[in-house]
Amino acid sequence: MIKKTLLVLAAAMVVGGTPAMASDDRPFRCKAPAMGWNNGCQVRTVPAGRCVWVYNRTSQATDITYRIQGSQVRLAERRSGRLWANASRHPVDVTMGVYAHDLDDSVWAEGKTYIDGC
Repeated sequence: MIKKTLLVLAAAMVVGGTPAMASDDRPFRCKAPAMGWNNGCQVRTVPAGRCVWVYNRTSQATDITYRIQGSQVRLAERRSGRLWANASRHPVDVTMGVYAHDLDDSVWAEGKTYIDGC
């Protein structure tokens, strides 16, 4: 049963859907600047061997790039993706940055991050 549930969750994330369940959801609302990065969007502690996933719920119809320690993912609204993997044997504190792909103005990006398997 658990294995089947994890497969369904993985399939939802691959197609960019909202995960039905996640192991450590944390919502965010961050201002994404049009020029440069907001590097203080959210801080997470990622256990060893786990990944940070991000779901971009709404971003004023603008693509948003999320970044953690050099790893980036660009997401449209209502899309999710794996952002960063902790390959170490120890928990790591990471800070997520956001950047808006709108050259005219900064936008608000809202969604959630969650920690799950890679």
